[in-house]
This record gives sequence, structure tokens and C-alpha cells, in this order.
Amino acid sequence: MRHTRFELGFPRHRKVSRLSDAAYRLWSSAIDHAREQRTDGFIEPADLAIIPRGGGQVGWKMSVAKELVTNGNWDEVEGGWQIHGFLTWQDSRAEVDRAREKARERMNVVRGNKSRSSEDVRANSEGTSNEVRSGTSDSPSDSDLSEEAIKSAKPNRKTRAGSWRRFPADYEPTDQHRQIAAERGVDLPLELAKIRDWEFSKPRTDPAATLRNWLREARPTLPPRKALPPGKSPADIAAEKARREAAFDAQRRAELAEEAAKLAKQNLPNLDGAATIRDLPGSPFRG
Repeated sequence: MRHTRFELGFPRHRKVSRLSDAAYRLWSSAIDHAREQRTDGFIEPADLAIIPRGGGQVGWKMSVAKELVTNGNWDEVEGGWQIHGFLTWQDSRAEVDRAREKARERMNVVRGNKSRSSEDVRANSEGTSNEVRSGTSDSPSDSDLSEEAIKSAKPNRKTRAGSWRRFPADYEPTDQHRQIAAERGVDLPLELAKIRDWEFSKPRTDPAATLRNWLREARPTLPPRKALPPGKSPADIAAEKARREAAFDAQRRAELAEEAAKLAKQNLPNLDGAATIRDLPGSPFRG
């Protein structure tokens, strides 16, 4: 565990609130020092040198230590002082050593690639990673592991027969894919190159469906246009348009010829040679 515990609201405790500023700094810094050095709360006179100097008074640390003893924050013991109630809130040296040993055992299990439950490998909330790395270990090093052990430690990404994670390089888009790309304004050759370079996290078996979904999710880069009918090229479309226009023209000419024949049957005067309406036979405008 890589931290020092302080109870919530401890600055308002009567043994803390009545301390001078210098005594408060010495008391809190000494707790952190004892936790870091694993002294179980014991402070030697030489340890006072770690406390930042304050106030500029000569010999202020010894006088402040006496204040802590008088206030009940420290107890005088042989060779120094004992922080009062230290082990109530902080881990002892023995507890820290046990936690580190358990961490080493867990790492040995991991490195040995043994079967383990989720309780054997858990988050290192006690901060013992650095100690485990620096300590001795009976587990084999990476260089001592056999090739089979190294292979077994790698994740096994099995794929079913006939499945793939990379899009088949020899697959060609169908008319349906071209229609989807045209309607959405997607550059089909570009997206086809992208999907062939992509590695899917899960195995796939249907390239047609995979490409359809890919095109539906692709970002449009071209102006959308009306899709070509399946199985027809632009040349086929142009030829069919020309045929429709020729058929329309022939039908219109036939209709005009039929109308001319009807007019001829009604014995209407011949308009040939009539320059104006006045020149027509029987015109009321003739003079």
C-alpha cells in the first residue's frame, strides 16, 4: 500500500486543533516518514532532520517534539519517540511484508502460466508492483520459458473453417453493391481498397453481406446519382434512350399522316397557291 491514512476530519480533533503550526507540521510529516520507512511509528532524534525548518528558531525541532509529547501526540520511548496510535490507522511492517509476499506469489502464478481464478489475479491496489519487480522471485524469467509455453501464453484467436478476418482479395462487387454505392454517393473502388486492408475483430463468412454493410456505413464522397439498372452499362442505357426517342418520332409522324388523311376526306379547299385568307375561295373578305 503506497499511501498514508488520515481520518476524515482529523484537523478538528482536539489533539490536533490545539497544536502550533510547527507542531502540526512535525506531527504530520513524521507520520508520513514512519509509514514510508516502515518504522511502525518510531521516530529517532536523527529523523527530525527530514522535517523542513520553519520559524528560524534555534533548536525549534526539539522544543516542538516536547510539545507533541505534552499534548499526547507522541510518547517518549527508549531512543526516541513513538507516534501515538500509529498502528491504529497505518499498516505495520509485518502487514506490508505479507502483502508483498502475496503479490510475489500471484506474479509467480501468472508468469508460470498456471490455471488460476479471478481471485488469484486482481488489481494491485496495495501498490506492491515496484517491490515485486525489485524483489527476488523463484519464477522462471521470460528467457527461460520454453517456446511452447510462450505460444500458450499468447491469445488464441481461432477462426471457423471458411471464415476470415480480412476481406477476400479476389472478391468482386456485384450490381447490388454498385447500386448502393451510386445511391449513397460512395466511391466503390476506394471503399473496396479500404475493406481489403481492414482486419475485422470477429470472423466473417459472407463477403457480399459484409461489403453491403460496409458501403452503407461509408462516408459519401461523390454526389448521389440514380443507380443504373442491374446488368446494364451506360452504353446500354444510351442506346435504349435512342430507341425510345426514335419510336416516339415514328409514332408522331404516323399520327400526323393520319390527321392529314382525315382532312383530305372532308373535301376542304385546296390551299395551294393561296397567299392569304382573302384569297381563299368563298372568303367573305374577298373584294
